[in-house]
Amino acid sequence: MTAEDTLRVQMAVLRRRFRDQGKARSERLAAACQRSDIEDIREVAHIIAGSAGLFGFPELAAQASDVSDRCRGGNSDEILAAARALGVALADVSDEED
Repeated sequence: MTAEDTLRVQMAVLRRRFRDQGKARSERLAAACQRSDIEDIREVAHIIAGSAGLFGFPELAAQASDVSDRCRGGNSDEILAAARALGVALADVSDEED
């Protein structure tokens, strides 16, 4: 196995771990939306934004960054709608296979 093959395998393991954690983060995001907990929404979105791009999900990272930014003073209804959409996108990514 070449170094490139080893790196590819390691990256696949990390992407799978990100997806597995995504399920829990999606549930946490849904619960935060249910409570209208903007700070928890911001925290989860920030975590997703920071890791999604690293593991090959740039669109998800951008969406999460947008939600995190909105939490710094946006309209609550818009934040909740964007956070719910992020939760759906995260769940979709979590269900994908490599």
